[in-house]
Amino acid sequence: MRTLLVYLLFLLLSSCSKQESTPETPVTPTTPITPPTPTKFLETHTSINQKTSWYITNKLFDGTFFIVNDPAQVHNLYDNNGTIGFKYIQNVQSYFSNRQGFFMGDLNGDGKNDIFNNYWPAPHGSNKPGYYATWEYEKSAFTKPNIIQGLTGARKLMFNDYYGNGKLGMLIASSGVDALPFPGDSVQIVSFGTDVSMTLKNISEVMGYYHSGSSGDVDNDGDIDILMYSGGSQTKMGPVYFENIGNGNFKYNADLITGLGYDFGNANNYYCMELFDINKDGYLDLILGGDNKLRASRVIWGTATHKFNTSNQTVLPAQTSYTSVMDMAYTDMDKDGDIDIILLHEINYQGFGIQVLENQNNSFVDVTSARVDVASLPNSIWAGWMRLYDLDKDGDYDLVADGFGYKLNQFTQPTPKIIWVNDGKGNYKSSFFY
Repeated sequence: MRTLLVYLLFLLLSSCSKQESTPETPVTPTTPITPPTPTKFLETHTSINQKTSWYITNKLFDGTFFIVNDPAQVHNLYDNNGTIGFKYIQNVQSYFSNRQGFFMGDLNGDGKNDIFNNYWPAPHGSNKPGYYATWEYEKSAFTKPNIIQGLTGARKLMFNDYYGNGKLGMLIASSGVDALPFPGDSVQIVSFGTDVSMTLKNISEVMGYYHSGSSGDVDNDGDIDILMYSGGSQTKMGPVYFENIGNGNFKYNADLITGLGYDFGNANNYYCMELFDINKDGYLDLILGGDNKLRASRVIWGTATHKFNTSNQTVLPAQTSYTSVMDMAYTDMDKDGDIDIILLHEINYQGFGIQVLENQNNSFVDVTSARVDVASLPNSIWAGWMRLYDLDKDGDYDLVADGFGYKLNQFTQPTPKIIWVNDGKGNYKSSFFY
């Protein structure tokens, strides 16, 4: 046995010696070696965020939504003795296109862009239902639009799988008529057919001045719940929670948020809110955008109780030169692994501004002056929405304003474009065109 081991050791040493003494044959490449393409950065959100209406809404946009201000595609709707038609002539309109209620994206799942446009009754403050119109933009431009009577004052459009059937539906937050006595409106879901026809369902008779809302799996039971915010109404005040109990049915639940305090005329009537898991703990957080004065913008952190309490919140820095928050977005701006917040503000409904808040251990620091070259224009135009979109196709998210205030530019040419381009390091360079 010992002789065998010695023999094997001898063979091993001989093999190593032979390999070391054998010179390597140089390899001459026949073609140049192309260096690998750097990996572009687009953050991924938690699985619960991928079910929120914020996530889905922003992902559906493809950068062509500036068509909202193109008079060749935005048509006024009028009623001529019971006959509904379209004309782009201001003095004959009996319904007007609310630019914040306009959407371009794939509504019916065929891979092509469609149009949804909401029409408010004219003049502003009329107490009668509005209309919705859809058409297959990439297939047939404006020909043969579908038209259906809808809610009175649609303010916000949200997308999610509300019925659990794998199809996107549209949730509409409507304030109702924007005039005394502010009777409010219903909460409605729009489903789309293969021809982008619409089927409407009012999910509750709890009326409210629903200026904002959001949706996601609030109670972590696998389906999509709805949280609306009724501000300034004499019907239902404050947050209104509709719990999904299955099969497209929703139950009003008054026991979701405590400590906020809301009544008619109370400072806590918010007009901008979202649900998003900012701290990535698997529970949706509630983010409220205020007016920088009476109503503080804040994050109320979600917990395993699936309820929200202001004893567990973070107040966001105010920007007192702006008037109020119109929209908000979430991104890992500085690529440090946490979610930062960007707020879009209006300034007296005559200008716009953004506010960049860096997440520092779930506290937020205003870094706008260090990150943005021109953050605002106080006397220009105001915008309803801010979209995150890779506009220049370089792998990071740029900021794009959308839903411009119709009172100031309903018929303005050229098309306004308000953009902040990300340099890849979370610094934003403005690009404004009017």
